Amino acid sequence: MCAVPPVPSVAGMEPLLEPAPSAPAVGDRVSRDTEPGAGAPAASPPGGRVPWRAVAAFTAIAFGLPWLVQMPVWAGEGLTDPLFLPSTLVMMFTPALAAVIVTPWLLKPAHPARFLGLTPVRPQGRFLRFMLLALVAPPVLCALAALLAAAAGLVTLGTSPAQLLTLATLPLFCLLVGVAAFGEELGWRGFLMPALRPLGTPVSLLVNGVVWGLWHAPVILLGYNYAQPNALGLALMVGFTVLVGVLLGWLRMRSESVWTCSLAHGSINASAGVVLVAVTTGSQVLDASLLGWSGWVVLAVAIVLVATLSTFRWADTPVRSKAHRQEVSPR
Repeated sequence: MCAVPPVPSVAGMEPLLEPAPSAPAVGDRVSRDTEPGAGAPAASPPGGRVPWRAVAAFTAIAFGLPWLVQMPVWAGEGLTDPLFLPSTLVMMFTPALAAVIVTPWLLKPAHPARFLGLTPVRPQGRFLRFMLLALVAPPVLCALAALLAAAAGLVTLGTSPAQLLTLATLPLFCLLVGVAAFGEELGWRGFLMPALRPLGTPVSLLVNGVVWGLWHAPVILLGYNYAQPNALGLALMVGFTVLVGVLLGWLRMRSESVWTCSLAHGSINASAGVVLVAVTTGSQVLDASLLGWSGWVVLAVAIVLVATLSTFRWADTPVRSKAHRQEVSPR
């Protein structure tokens, strides 16, 4: 597997995208999250290579269990089946189960909790700032998507007292949905993303988003989300998860925590439903959410802003000291 070539830095600034990692050179300053004696960050697979056996086992478990869970729904009434909601909630925890099984069994990192992003939650100030961002940003993005759809004349937004009251419950709803979203995030951003880290940031983000989207097949092929129980519906879901996955991936890299991703994921799910309460008329309701074209535009703009204002590098990436850079720089 070829590594992604490094992106040149400009005027001493760090590269926008992190290349495939290599072992720190002499004189490198290593993050506090570097595994003792390993010479590699904790959120990186042992040996510095993609653990393909572990990734394959994780994928098999994470993809196989949802189909098993949804079998009664497929044999029953589909989306209208009484078992659809509880089975889908159970399905959301299958990636977490796969990660919990595979991490100690096949991957065996020195610090499993750190590898999965469960610990540490420090520096506390940085962790709380990212948690606040994870809570606030998704509702803003969802609202912008709805406003864009309204500006295009696809929907009409209302502001009745009942709708405003529903919107006021959004923060609590985000926290509750975040519990279920943790089941997905422990798998996708907790296990799979650091496992694919040796491929380099662009490739790992893309693969993670595609795998995450395809995992939704048991419900998408029932007509969930896009009302397209076919390959088109699944392709649309993959496009959506790739875009959202870039933002959640950035959050995972910069916060070094899966908790922030869980809250952001829950906030996205909750906001998508609550914001649509404000849609009073219009046949293209889907276009008023992040799942539709307006949401894709908003997500793309958000990615550009993040890339402009921040960097897609893991926060625990070893940083070369100034003395070492001067030593190796050409005279």
